[in-house]
Amino acid sequence: MVVIDAGAHLSSANHAAEALLGYATDSLLGRCVLDLVHPDDIETAQTAFADLLAGTRGPDDALVLRVRNCDGSRWLYLETNAQDLVDHPASEGSSSTPAT
Repeated sequence: MVVIDAGAHLSSANHAAEALLGYATDSLLGRCVLDLVHPDDIETAQTAFADLLAGTRGPDDALVLRVRNCDGSRWLYLETNAQDLVDHPASEGSSSTPAT
């Protein structure tokens, strides 16, 4: 699971995200999540994120994106579900959980 702030920067990542992508958790924090997304999927990711913040996309709306692994040698297909938690005092962002 990762937490993405309203500016699309990673503010938290758990060990499952680290194991899946190969990035050390500390190296993910503060990065724009779009830096990890395949160029052909960026527009889709931006639209989905904007829809999430606008309240027209919810946690049941799965999204499939290609995300670069830590050494850049391959793109991983991830299905993710996200929930807007920007106004939730404990999270300070939106939560995204990879399903695959």
